[in-house]
Amino acid sequence: MMLSYSAALELLLAEVDQLPLSIETVPLLEAGDRILARDIAAPCDLPHWDNSAMDGFALRSQDVVAASPDRPVRLPIVGRVMAGEQPPLLTSTAGVACAVMTGAPIPAGFDAIVKVEDVVQQENAIAVSTPIPAGQFIRVRGEDLHQGSPLLAKGQHLTPMALMLAAAVGLSELPVWSKLPVGLISTGTEVVPWSQPTLALGQIRNSSQPFLIQQLQRLGCEIRAIAHVPDDPEQFAAIAQQFWSQGVRLLLTTGAVSMGVADFVPAALERLGCQAIFHKVAIRPGKPLLFAIAPEQQGLVLACPGNPVSTTVTAEFFLKPLLMQRRGESRSPLWLPLAESVHKPEGLQCFWRSRLTPDGKVWVDPQQSSAALKSLVESSHWAILPADTGFIAAGTPVEVQSLT
Repeated sequence: MMLSYSAALELLLAEVDQLPLSIETVPLLEAGDRILARDIAAPCDLPHWDNSAMDGFALRSQDVVAASPDRPVRLPIVGRVMAGEQPPLLTSTAGVACAVMTGAPIPAGFDAIVKVEDVVQQENAIAVSTPIPAGQFIRVRGEDLHQGSPLLAKGQHLTPMALMLAAAVGLSELPVWSKLPVGLISTGTEVVPWSQPTLALGQIRNSSQPFLIQQLQRLGCEIRAIAHVPDDPEQFAAIAQQFWSQGVRLLLTTGAVSMGVADFVPAALERLGCQAIFHKVAIRPGKPLLFAIAPEQQGLVLACPGNPVSTTVTAEFFLKPLLMQRRGESRSPLWLPLAESVHKPEGLQCFWRSRLTPDGKVWVDPQQSSAALKSLVESSHWAILPADTGFIAAGTPVEVQSLT
């Protein structure tokens, strides 16, 4: 009996300690797309001081409580503050206004900003014709972050927005997880480089390799070695040994892992001293997946099926959880109702391409061939369909996972 997805994933994640893990500190501009290795608290308040959210005039709200279109309040202008300038030190702020530009600090004694377009300027004074509430258009010191409050969380993906936040509080470097050294071997005599302009009868381009390269980079890996081998177990073994000698700790292979006469990878790995943890999982696509330990190399092997969609599924639902577990990351499940009823193979957990409808339901694409690529681009989510049934009625909530 084949393992269920959850049982196979549990066995996979139990071996995560086989992968090396360390923390390195890198400059801010080199931290993009890396994974933060420690919680970071804000080293200062943000904003650093009270400042204006508008071009306008600072005033005391109590001075314009009675302002109206019929009886505007006239306030003399006693100064101007540009962004980056020090505000003037005024002996009194009663009954006066100070011009301030967006981002400029608020002079002491004022508690509100009125926009330029909301006043009438009269030589060196403004006329205010409506009451201004205290705090209007003032960004208060620390309203975004207080010193010592959580800034960035361990396990967080360092997006450009996260780097912008770190820069705003003066962090010039960040602690991130080291990159896992990975080797990638694709197999198949029929497989040719993706850049090959023409194909002979029976040949296919290596479409999985650029996908995996990009995915591994996005997942914080260092792709230390890449190769393609024909259906030749000896050549495969030699390249695997070479990769391990280069420090590869996770070996990822595609193809030659099923039950055909050319599916040599399981036997080749066994001869190399690898110990298979599981081979075949009750899923579709991706059923022939093999996971093994390479004890002598202190590493792991994930041998994926060769069909491109099977590769994407095994990368998303085995490789990604493995790497996330290694770094202490987690993701929250999302459940949405099916837009239409779905028939599926009973006994197999299916990861099927789908899109979200405008009313927030999941539409499952009828094209689910493991070799069909166009629907991958047209889909937005994986619909995760349970193994214990062959029919799921419209409206039934199912778990979904983004394709991106």
